[in-house]
Order: sequence, then C-alpha cells, then structure tokens
Amino acid sequence: MLEQFKQRFIEEVIDLLNSLEKTLLALEKDLNNIELSREVFRIMHTIKGSAGMYDLKKTVEVTHKLETIYAAIRDNKAVLSDKILTLTFKSIDFLRNLITTDSEASVNIAEINNFVQQVQNQINELENNTTENKNKTEDIIELFGEEDNNEDIEIFQVTEKRNSTYYIIFKPDADINQRGINIKTILDEIEQKPSHKIYAHSLPEDKLLEDKFFMFWEIFISTSESLENINEIFLFVQDEVEITKIADTNILENNDFIKKIDELFNENFQIELNQLIKIADFYNIVIPDKQVVEKRIEEVKKSVDGNIIEHQIAISEQKTSNIKVSSEKLDELMNLVSELVTTKAELDLFADELQNEFLNTISEKIDKIINNLRNNALSIRLIPIESVMLRFERLVRDLSLELGKEVDFIAEGTDTELDKNIIDNLSIPLMHIIRNAVDHGIETLERRKQLGKTEIGIIRFVAFYSGANVFIQVRDDGAGINPAEILEKAIQSGFVTQGQTLTNKEIFDLIFLPGFSTAQKITGISGRGVGMDVVKKTIIDLRGEIEVDSEVNLGTSVTIKLPLTLSIVDTLLVSVGNSKLLIPLSYVDSCGQILHSEIADKQNQRLIFNNEYIPYIYLREKFLIEGDAPEYESIIFVKHKDRKIALIFDNIIGEHQAVLKPLGEIFLKQEFISGGSILGDSSVALILDTNKLIKQYT
Repeated sequence: MLEQFKQRFIEEVIDLLNSLEKTLLALEKDLNNIELSREVFRIMHTIKGSAGMYDLKKTVEVTHKLETIYAAIRDNKAVLSDKILTLTFKSIDFLRNLITTDSEASVNIAEINNFVQQVQNQINELENNTTENKNKTEDIIELFGEEDNNEDIEIFQVTEKRNSTYYIIFKPDADINQRGINIKTILDEIEQKPSHKIYAHSLPEDKLLEDKFFMFWEIFISTSESLENINEIFLFVQDEVEITKIADTNILENNDFIKKIDELFNENFQIELNQLIKIADFYNIVIPDKQVVEKRIEEVKKSVDGNIIEHQIAISEQKTSNIKVSSEKLDELMNLVSELVTTKAELDLFADELQNEFLNTISEKIDKIINNLRNNALSIRLIPIESVMLRFERLVRDLSLELGKEVDFIAEGTDTELDKNIIDNLSIPLMHIIRNAVDHGIETLERRKQLGKTEIGIIRFVAFYSGANVFIQVRDDGAGINPAEILEKAIQSGFVTQGQTLTNKEIFDLIFLPGFSTAQKITGISGRGVGMDVVKKTIIDLRGEIEVDSEVNLGTSVTIKLPLTLSIVDTLLVSVGNSKLLIPLSYVDSCGQILHSEIADKQNQRLIFNNEYIPYIYLREKFLIEGDAPEYESIIFVKHKDRKIALIFDNIIGEHQAVLKPLGEIFLKQEFISGGSILGDSSVALILDTNKLIKQYT
C-alpha cells in the first residue's frame, strides 16, 4: 500500500516540477512579477511537504533551501536575478532525478551535497547582501543624525515587523490516513515556530472506529509572518483548517493569558466559548465572529461523537472530473478493443455465409457498439501536444543562453491531440529539429543586425489537423539553408553525381541521408544533417512523412505529417492473385477500374486514365504473381508529394477496419510493408505503406 502511495507521490511531484518549470519560464520574461515568485515558493513548499511524508531527507533539504531563497524574494528581502533563475532551473533537473530514482541512497551523495552547497552559497550571498544594505542604511542614518523630524532620511530606517497571534482549528477528516497525509509533518512545522501552543483532542478508545481518524487540534501561533505563510503550513489540508488572527501582538508572551488558556483548553470536547470571549475581552484581543466559532465547534462535536454520516455524504457527493490511469492499462484496453474488432470481423463473415436476417441485425448492433467503444478507446489514448511543449521551451531557453542568442519560442495549436505512443516517439525527433533551429538556424545578434532583422530570433511551433492526419511544423526566421551548398557537399561526398539536376525539394531531402552534413564542425549541440536520418526513420516508423523547405536569410520550415493513431486503422482490402493487402484510407484519393488491355507503356509505367497521363505501379509484377490477370483490374489513386500515382490490383474487396500487428524479423527489410492484420477468416493481410512503395520507384 505504501509503495502505491509513493508511486502516486512521484507522479504528483513530476507534475509539480513541470508546473514549476512552466512558471520559471514565464518568470524569466517578467522578473518583477511577485505573484510568479510566490507560485515558485508554493510549489517548492508543496514538494518539501510531500517528500517529508516519505522521509526523503535530501529532497526536503534541497527544496527547503530553495524555499528560503524564494521566501526572501517574496518578502522583498532579495531581488530575483538570472543567477537564481539558472540555479532554480538546475534544481528542477536535479530534483526530477532525485525523485525518480528507486531511493535517495542510490543517488551519488557527493553530487547531492555539491548541489546543496551551491544553493546554500546562494542563500549566504543573499544574506550578505541584506546585511550589507542594512549596514549602509545605519551608516547613512548616523551620518545625517537621528533627529525624529528628519524627513529626508526616513526612507532609510528599517523597522522590525510586529508579531500577530493566530488561533487555528485543525480538524482532519476521518479518512485522512487513507490519503497518505502525514500529520506529524504538519505539527513538526508548527513546532518550529518560536512562539506557539498546541492543544490536542482525541476520542476515548471505546469510540474509535477502525481505519478512521478522530483527532483535532486547537493551535495558537504568534509570528511576524503573513497569514499566507501560515496557510502554507496546511497546504494539503486547507479544507480542514480555520485560521483567524486574534491579536496584533504576541499575546503568547503574557503568562496570565497562557494560564487562562491552559485552564480552558484541556483535553476534552467541552469548549466554553463564553469563557474564551471573557478572556479575549480582558486582554483586549480581537476574537473570531461568535457565530462562526460556535458553528465550527458544533461541527467538531458532531464528528467526534461518531456522527459522521453527514460528512460521509458530503464526501460521496464530491465528483472527480479527471482521473490518472497508467499507460499499461490504456495499452491493455486498446488490445482488448483490437481483439474485439477482429472477433467482429469473424462474426460478419459468419453472418454473410448463413444469410440469417436475425443474426445480421445483431451483427449491425454490435458493429455500432464496437465503433463507439473503439472511438472512445482511441480518444482516451489521445493526449495534447502541449504535454511535451515544456521540454521544448526549456530546450530553447538553455541553448539560447549557451550560444549567446536571444530566441523567442512561440507555440500554436498545442491543444492538437495525438496518440500517446506517437507523442512518446516524437519527442526526440522534435527536440533534434528544434536544436538545429537554435544552433544553425537563428543567427548571432551581430549577424541579425547586419541583415536588418529583429534582434530576437523566432522559432515557431505549429500543430493542426488536416483530414485524418496531424501536421506539425517547426519554423525559424534564421539563416535558412543554401541549396547550392547542400548540392556541392553532396557531390563531394558522392551522394550526387556531377551534373545531375535536382529540384530544391530533392536537394533538401539529401539532409536526411545517413552521414550527410554541411556543418563545418561538430558543436556538441547539433549539426545540420547529423542525426537527421534517424529523425526521418523515426517519422517513417510512425507512418509519417517529413520534408524541409527553406529560403536563404528568411528561415527554414520542417513539416511532419502523422496519422492520428497507430492502433486501429480504416483501410481498403484489396487482392492480388491469392494475396490480400490493406491500404490505409488516409492514403487513398480515389478508385476505379481499367481494362487489362488498356495498361500500356509498361516500360515507362505510364497510363492514360480520364485523359490524364499518370504513372502507375503494377502490383502483380511487384509481388511476382503468376497466372493470367483479370480482364478488369482495379486502380487506387494515391497522392504523393503533390503528384497522383496509380496502384493497380486485381480487385478491391471493400473497406476493412484493421487492427495493426507488428510483423516478425523476416519482414524487417520489406520497407513498403508496415504491418499485418488478422481478417475475419483468420487469414493475415499485409498493410501496404504506399509512401515507401512509391519511393522505391522514384
């Protein structure tokens, strides 16, 4: 059970670190935004509290020290600097590594201590600056004298903040133990306050219920901190706490008051509100509204008397709009839906053979249910591209600092959704493309000035839907790619023969050849072309396409086209001889039929169809099918890079919802086969990747 809670804790902390990273990126653009600084403090405080519950001492130590820095910034005792921001960004990477390891013991202790010392050095620097400023103020006051009426030096005088006293009722709900909240951590933090009093109340043993928590505390804290700081102690239990300021002084220093309170707040449930009012009046304390306190006390009495029915009803009425589900469960759901789709194909075949009207009706109903289930299962696996945008923003930020460039990263269409598996595999290729854009695309500040460009370069990330596909574009307004340089390098490297004529698009495609690069030196960050063959291979493995377009001194655009999902695909089932093939409908432009005798110009593989001269691929020849072809053959027209290509089969059987299955090693070198699918008669049909097939001929 504890391990389950800890896994949930890790997921929550990762989410918090992502939120922290996003806040820091915004804060870097607006260093004076105190609300963002407070948000950083709150996140650090939350992580510290969570880590404390699982005794992660090093995580607590790191976050506590960072919390100290941002508390000083929040309270206007320090100024946020680029140095502090860089250290905080570094802390995110450090904490992420610290949290996701099996245990803190497995992390390099020297590395931990070194980082902790870096943070401590920053705290020392802030404290030294504060002391130095205070000493300067005192020197100025001494220089001008200490006349009370000297208005000219009033701004330099530092006054000590007065303490206030807070009265707190902390009543955890009965199920707090099952939520993994460690109350001891909260009480320990209260006990660290210099001035406090805690009164604990618990039920008699005969009234305790199994797995239920029935204790509450009445607490007094005197501090110069703000009410917001007090609230942060109870960050995880805010709905179970009421905090009221009862004095503008440290009333806990008054021994008579403490004596009276001790008498009043003994360890039972009979709180005499009238007595509290008299004591408050006697010491001139501002107390909370009488009706509010009476109502709260009645709630406490009800719960500790065992009457928790209303509380349970209130809990049961709470609705959760989102839940977290492990990726393994989603994969299993998709597998079950896939098996259901395959079984449904068998049922359809059986129904067609029997020609039973009742069975056909049932089959149609099941078909509707399966389609809805399939669409829902697919939609659950779809996640917005926004989920990976944070790492791209961070990448641009870190690289631009390292290279001394100023770059704005602008993202559009981040709510566009893709299959979880596609996004998981897409992250690294996109990071490589963006890295190239920062390193080779965006020019130095001096060069941009010479070209009359804005000093700040722009990398724009755009995602959008088009039909059954998603398009992702990464554009920069940098130096662009010179096709003449690409061609010259290709000739030198033997990729292109001297005198060969290529279009700009064909030249840019050379970037994706293994080992091709125009970089003069390898920078350790990127090289235009180095690794781009891996990028293209990953995109192709995702059944996608990638192309580059560029203009010298205007910028470069890399466009990626991807299917929405990889699991279940709508296809056309076709036959060639005794073999059956599947073609994804997203590739298909139109279909038709042609007389076998009209297939002419076999040498150049061109045919005339509807007065168009169209290149074609004859699948009987491609698959070495023997025997006579049918009199009428089927044509499927597909779009490929602004051109129409014809694929000629024996017959089009019809539409088929295909469940994609990977093929064995024997098909690894068959680049135009992307997988297989089981048909209703239990036979296997291969899925044809038309883009790869056409590429072999072009």
